[in-house]
Amino acid sequence: MLHNKLPQIINPIKLCHQSASNGTRMRGIVEIPKSRKLSDKVIGETITAHLHLDFGQDEAGHNRVVVVGEFTAELLCQRCLQGYETKLAIKSVLSPVANDYDAKNLPGNYEPLWAPEDEIDMCEWAQEELLLSLPIVPKHNFDCNKHIQQHRHVVSEKASPFAQLKVHLER
Repeated sequence: MLHNKLPQIINPIKLCHQSASNGTRMRGIVEIPKSRKLSDKVIGETITAHLHLDFGQDEAGHNRVVVVGEFTAELLCQRCLQGYETKLAIKSVLSPVANDYDAKNLPGNYEPLWAPEDEIDMCEWAQEELLLSLPIVPKHNFDCNKHIQQHRHVVSEKASPFAQLKVHLER
């Protein structure tokens, strides 16, 4: 398990150029605080992202960042409205770009990584990746409605604490 925190600000273009021959690898965690963007999608106050970033250049000289990661987040199930913890996996092949022109000229297998001032905030970027990986309708991996109905049935079978009072009143 990774326990080291990644830097808050990185320069992906510089990291790609430094590592053109052997590649720069960064591994660590990013703590994403709950924000307005995430407030209606995530229950917990912070989300932990475990990220593996590989910086380099491809054969054609394009800057390349390969990202493999996993987010641990607490979501609200839309079936039963109960929270549940889930892991969301991502894998992206990105290329840092400074403007729309550069983004439009990327090869088809790259997604743009917007770095207009050559630097990116890792927390903001990880938040955007999390938003893209969230399910459209968060729900448990099991039929939680059936589970809740079974639980309600068990609860309703219990004797009422007022059953004895009802018997006395009916006499």
